[in-house]
Parts: sequence; C-alpha cells; structure tokens
Amino acid sequence: MRPSFLAALLGAMLATEPAAAAEADLDPRFDGDGRLAAEHAPAEVLRYRVLPDLSGRGPGLKALVERAVGDSARLFLVSLDEAGQAQPGAVDLGIDTAGLPVARFAPDGRFYVAFQYPEEDGRRVELSRRLADGSLDTSFGGDGRVQFGLAGSDLLAFDIALDPAGPVLVLGSADPLGDEPDLGRTFVAHFDAAGTPRSAFDGDGFAVHDLVAGSDDAPRAAALEADGAVLVCHDAVFAGQRDALLTRLRASGPVDTSFASSGTLYYDTSLPGGADRHDYCGAVALQGGSGARFMAVGSIGIASNSGAVRLVAVDASGDAAPAFDTITGGYLPLALAFDAEQRPLLAAAVNLTEANVAISLVRYTTAGSPDASFGVGGAASYALPLTAGMSAEAAIPFHLNASVDRRGRILLSGGMSETASFGSAWFALRILGDQVHADGFE
Repeated sequence: MRPSFLAALLGAMLATEPAAAAEADLDPRFDGDGRLAAEHAPAEVLRYRVLPDLSGRGPGLKALVERAVGDSARLFLVSLDEAGQAQPGAVDLGIDTAGLPVARFAPDGRFYVAFQYPEEDGRRVELSRRLADGSLDTSFGGDGRVQFGLAGSDLLAFDIALDPAGPVLVLGSADPLGDEPDLGRTFVAHFDAAGTPRSAFDGDGFAVHDLVAGSDDAPRAAALEADGAVLVCHDAVFAGQRDALLTRLRASGPVDTSFASSGTLYYDTSLPGGADRHDYCGAVALQGGSGARFMAVGSIGIASNSGAVRLVAVDASGDAAPAFDTITGGYLPLALAFDAEQRPLLAAAVNLTEANVAISLVRYTTAGSPDASFGVGGAASYALPLTAGMSAEAAIPFHLNASVDRRGRILLSGGMSETASFGSAWFALRILGDQVHADGFE
C-alpha cells in the first residue's frame, strides 16, 4: 500500500527538524541559530532594542534602532517576522538620538519614547506614545506628545514605567545648570492614560527629590505599584563606595518614610572585596499577581574589576530578604523579567574576552533558588562573538533587555559600542522556554 501524501509530507517535515530541543536552548527557528546580530559599522547603528509585539497584531517583534541620517542619527522602528528577518519599510520616528531616547513597549502593541531637547533655561523632555506602526497616538496629550521641564535645570530621562491600567511615568535626573554632572536631583513625571499630568502626584504630576543629599546619586529604573506608589532604583556614593538603593515614593509624590525606616533601602552586596566594591541598582520589577518587589544589583571590584550580579527580594516593609544566588563574573548592563509562571529571570553580561562577550541567564524558582530544570543548575550562557573590527578591550555592552513572549520564549537583546571607532553592533537572542511540544519546539 502506498503511503498517503499527508504521511509522506509529515515524514519529510520530521526529517528536517532537529531531534530535540530543551529549555534554555537557543531557538534555531530564529535566524537559523537563535542569534541575530549586525555587523560592526561605525556611526550606522548606535543602539538596538527589540521586544516581542505582545499585542499579537504585528509580525512578531518590534525593534527600535538608531541609524545615521546625514550628519545626525535618528530613531527607527523596524518590524521583524518570527524568523527574525527584518521586514521592509522601517519607520523614521523623527527623533534625533542626540536626545538619548529611552523606550518602553506596552502589552497592547503601543510604545512610549522619551528624549531630551535643549531650551535656553535647560534641557526639557518630550514623551510620546506611538501606535504599533510608529505613528503618533493622538489620544495621548492631544497630538501624541507631552513636554515638560524644570526652569534652570537640565533633565535627562533614564526609564519609563507603565501601569496596566494606563498611567505612565518618566524617571530621570534634574541637574541644576552650572552644577557638576550627576550631582543633581531625581525627577518623576507622572501622567494618566490620556497624557494629562496626574494632579494627585505632588500637585502637578511632577516631583523632584534630592534622594541622597550632596551625593553622586544616579537614578536607573522605576516601577509602578498597584496603589500608585513608585519604586525608584538608584545608587549613590558614600565615602568613596557606591551602594545600591531602592526608594519608595507614595502615590501622592513624597518619600514613603515607612518603607525601610527612612524611605530608602541601602543595599550592600557584602561580596568579597567589601569597601573595595561598587554596587549598582540595575533594575527593579514587580512580580505579577503577588506584586512582590525585586531589585537586580550589579557589583564591580574597584581594583580587581571583577563583577557579580545579585537578585534581591524586598519585602513589604522595605527590608531585603536573603539574596538569591549570585551570577559570578556578571557586570552591567543587566535585565530582569518574569516568565508566565512568575519565575524571575536575571540576565547579565559576563566574561568579556578577546573572543566574545557572553550573556548569562539564570531562572529562579519563586522560592529564590536557581531552577534546576533550566540549563545547568538553573543557568545558561550564550556567547556573542564580536564582529570584525571590534576589539574586546574597547567594547562596551549597553541596553540589555529581557522579555518573554506568549509562547514562553525568552528574548534577550542589546547593543555593543566600540569606543575606539565610535561604532556599534547589536544582537538579539531567542531562547526556548518551558512551553515546548513533543518535537522540542513551541
């Protein structure tokens, strides 16, 4: 009896598929080997940020890429298909990247971009909301944009935080004109879903705090809690040593002094080296459902240049719980996300050598220990070969992002800048999660 056409077709498909794939493996259906990278090209691609299109309305992934346009560089939106291939029609968002834009994608497919622009009385910030195709969402701020500033100060945006119900905030620094850099204050600008400043937040939706008076205090990231309170992830220098800090602002704007006794959790990793280490607060995130707080701290030896990254759970009173296991050798940048089961995922750059830069990824159980079912002992490492012309000694990773799509796949992306030639390369990795079928693929 001759086999049916369907059976023959199925046999041919199975013959071309890899025999098995497991969690933590790179997804070979993403650009052939799970890795997507751009060649090193001076002044052509300055930054790269890619996240899954969580709305399901687009072709799979959205990337924000900075590209040279004449004598300047502008921000472009690029769509990629499931295989990681860029689709035609990159959209110029009309944003000059000299303004150091930051971006955040929302679950409904829209995204926000904040950047700074100069005025006579100091740099101001523009926040825009974009539709999935990159056009301005005119239901936000009347024309898709809002602008804000502080007379006599230079504003610099560092992060955008979103509330599922619609509110959005921008976190950044406010340096008085003429002051030394990084000795300014921290600002939080809070808007509702329509782009109107939230008057319940410090009266006009804009709060400025000197969180660590007289210190080199640097805001890094923010998160919005269910009650409208704001978590600010920052770090500051004390007696020559930088410590990681987490401050809670009440929904009305002032510092919540009931949190960690004074409103700020001061976290020292207590890793080997003690006072010979700088600790940086690299990310803060809330666990879905429980609202549990997590902060990711990077630690670098001042003399040894040895790095480590630690995930820290913070309880309701603002106290740090026993730290999760450390990624030895990790350093900034780092990224924090949660999978569908709300297990923390911590990624960090590690092992900078003449051959490659690696990204280490650890999945933890909700109890805080590495998840032994993921990779080797809960961890996996992915080498990122340096492109031609990029030396390891001068390469600096930046803008590491982590996200999880609806199929449980983990997406890591970021950029590498090369200080010698002022050029850059970018990368994206797609990693298999726990929702795999019998053939080993989603």
